[in-house]
Amino acid sequence: MAFAANAQYWFGPKVGIQRTDHYYQNRSYRDTFNIKPDYNFQAGIMMTYTANKMYSVHTEINYERIGKKLSEVPSRAEELDVKSRFHFINIPLMLRMNFRSGPYQFYVNGGPRISYWLAGKVEYASDAEWEEPFGTGHVERYKIAFNEASGGSDDKKGLERANRIQYALSAGFGVNLDLRNESRLMLDFRYVFGHSNMGFNGSQELSFNTYAENVEYTHNTLSISVGYMIEYNEDLKRKGKSTNKESNQ
Repeated sequence: MAFAANAQYWFGPKVGIQRTDHYYQNRSYRDTFNIKPDYNFQAGIMMTYTANKMYSVHTEINYERIGKKLSEVPSRAEELDVKSRFHFINIPLMLRMNFRSGPYQFYVNGGPRISYWLAGKVEYASDAEWEEPFGTGHVERYKIAFNEASGGSDDKKGLERANRIQYALSAGFGVNLDLRNESRLMLDFRYVFGHSNMGFNGSQELSFNTYAENVEYTHNTLSISVGYMIEYNEDLKRKGKSTNKESNQ
């Protein structure tokens, strides 16, 4: 009960899951710390403009959550755990090439992506010997203050040179299933190559006892998402015609 459609605009929501790997500028950093891949989610809205049967332009506005878990390797005496959670808004702009096969429309796409770092929260725990009044073992929980010192706040620490605007390249493939009610389902597979570090090292407030936070790293993300899109064609709507009927003539 599905058929192919050739629409001008498509709008709708999407939601997905993702795996994120963290790549540090200092490659020896991984010899000192265990850094696990993060599994998280994203959600947003999307729009596709169809230029013709083969080519279209696809863009989105997404909220994305990314975490990071870091711990000491067993060779060191100190037990250290650092858990981070970051929040982003990202906007990809992708050129899409479509390949039709019956009721399904397969595609490949790629293009740049820009992200804005909204907020960050970190938990730092260590069993090392701390100065008074902490003693042995201590936990720090704080929010990140961007591009400035925290001003002595207990729950904030300053990342003085943060990259809040970050750039990446996206590439992937997927399939659309066009439905009878002028809508479609989308299944999308995508890989994002991060090109911007989170920031630059050297912030005094991010140094703790025997550990200093390293923010010179990028995110590479593999995602699978599903979306639901509704067709809109301004010219045909103005004429009072069904866009699906028009596109199948």
